[in-house]
Amino acid sequence: MYRSLLDLMLRQPWPALDDSLQLTPQWEEDPRSLTLRLRTTGLDPGSIQVYVGPTAVAVAGHQTRTERVEAEGYFHASSSLRAVRRTFPLPRAVVPGVAEVRWLAEDELEVRLQKA
Repeated sequence: MYRSLLDLMLRQPWPALDDSLQLTPQWEEDPRSLTLRLRTTGLDPGSIQVYVGPTAVAVAGHQTRTERVEAEGYFHASSSLRAVRRTFPLPRAVVPGVAEVRWLAEDELEVRLQKA
């Protein structure tokens, strides 16, 4: 079968990317601290980096995928890297050097910030 030129022009060049690399924050506040919880589903846990400033928190990470197919007389390998970085403005000023970062679960990160 032949495909029309319009079909070829309108098709996606790559498979549609899923939205699993979104970092959506959940905030909690008490009189002395702010707590930020993030789901990091889809990101490599060792790649997560957290940067804390007096008025914002930035979280970065990446995801790598590698695929190999081998058969007699045939070899195909592909790999991809997807990165995400989000900066969240803080509702109150914090002390950057006193931040605590810990994993609550395999894909849930908690950042506890002391208010200034």
